Amino acid sequence: MAQGLSMRRTVFIFRRLKIIRFGLAGALSTLFALASFPVIYYFFGQNTYFAASYVSASFLNIVVSYVLQRKYVFRSKHNILRQFIKFVSVAILLSASAYIFVFIAIQVYGFSTFTSNGFAVALSAVVSFLVSDRFTFADRPQSESESHY
Repeated sequence: MAQGLSMRRTVFIFRRLKIIRFGLAGALSTLFALASFPVIYYFFGQNTYFAASYVSASFLNIVVSYVLQRKYVFRSKHNILRQFIKFVSVAILLSASAYIFVFIAIQVYGFSTFTSNGFAVALSAVVSFLVSDRFTFADRPQSESESHY
């Protein structure tokens, strides 16, 4: 009984630390995102389309976020390519869902733009953590043929 209680407490503390690491990685990723677009636009985008700089910065931000979450938050050792595809897919799905949510909240229900966006960001962060923890970076048995890179 005492050992079961101790194990549950250890799992609770570990999960709590993982959530804190997730928040710190998210803050670092956000700072990088805020800095990367102006730099890319300044050096490369002024002679091209705005969209090219934006897409380049967005892809770079996804890669940085993936690396932080893989190495620092979830400390995963599983297949890099498979996890990256999952991560990008979830990021695209969450971004599209947040956009739809904000649009409906503003246009249909009349909520303020900033309140709607804030709620969408907070909800996306929670969903992102849960999906990353239970799907993208989930510990699972690995087959012999999977590589670790």
